[in-house]
Amino acid sequence: LQAGVPVETLVVQDVPADSSRSGVDAVMSHEPGAVICANDATAATLMRQMLDAGIDIPGRVRVAGFDDVKYASLLSVPLTTYRQPCADMGRSAVDTMQLRLAHPDAVPHRNTLQGQLIVRQSTE
Repeated sequence: LQAGVPVETLVVQDVPADSSRSGVDAVMSHEPGAVICANDATAATLMRQMLDAGIDIPGRVRVAGFDDVKYASLLSVPLTTYRQPCADMGRSAVDTMQLRLAHPDAVPHRNTLQGQLIVRQSTE
């Protein structure tokens, strides 16, 4: 349960990467209040298709991505996104590999890193 939204109401929808309107039609058939894309490139493409179809972002549907690519803030509707801690991820991966090489029989462990939600106009 996230933000009061029951998990059974969430929908996973594949969206074609091309510039066709089929992605918009597929997504909007569910009448979403919000769309979270797997990455910012998908979000940017979907937003362009939505805007071309006359869909108001964020008035009718909010859109968010994942990555915080350099152009996310430069889109016609600046994109809300989740910024991954890439430098920390790299350091953690190297540390984990070095630990594994030094201690091949060590118990596996999990590293949890915190990213940052970057709120922009696509969800405001």
